[in-house]
Amino acid sequence: MALKYLLLTIATLMCFEQAFSMDSTSDTDERGRVASHNVSQRSPIADEATSYVEGNVKSNRIPELLHRNLQEVFGQGDSALRRAAIDELYTEDCEVYVPVGMFVGREALDKFAGELRATHPLFVYTPHGEPQPLHDAGRLAWGSGLRGEAPAYTGLDVIIVRDDKIWKLYVFLDS
Repeated sequence: MALKYLLLTIATLMCFEQAFSMDSTSDTDERGRVASHNVSQRSPIADEATSYVEGNVKSNRIPELLHRNLQEVFGQGDSALRRAAIDELYTEDCEVYVPVGMFVGREALDKFAGELRATHPLFVYTPHGEPQPLHDAGRLAWGSGLRGEAPAYTGLDVIIVRDDKIWKLYVFLDS
């Protein structure tokens, strides 16, 4: 992540450097307005940074990943189905951050999700609104409780996606 932002910063600085470069020429139009023409070459660093950022922009799967994670991982009571969903939706080196701690890897996530599900097997997870994707991340608010009743608690999932799978999940609890 830090490399991505560093490269984006470098690309931005290179664009500013080019925009205000001494290698530009100026002309005036018929109304006396200055039109600047840049004659310098684009920086290879700026090209690399732009390419890196554009290559890792928003996955079209983010809304699907958020919904399926809620229902098929944390809402799933069947351990075999839950594990199959985890294998499909998460990277092998996934990281899950919850109020009680951090879990790394699919095995740890599966164990945590199973133990959490066992504490309230009749609760359902209901999305509150639509998923909001942003570049390689997304968020979804949700509630959990007995079907047809007000949620016993609410929260917000934030995911970071890598290779169209959930790499990091941050779970925020409201109540």
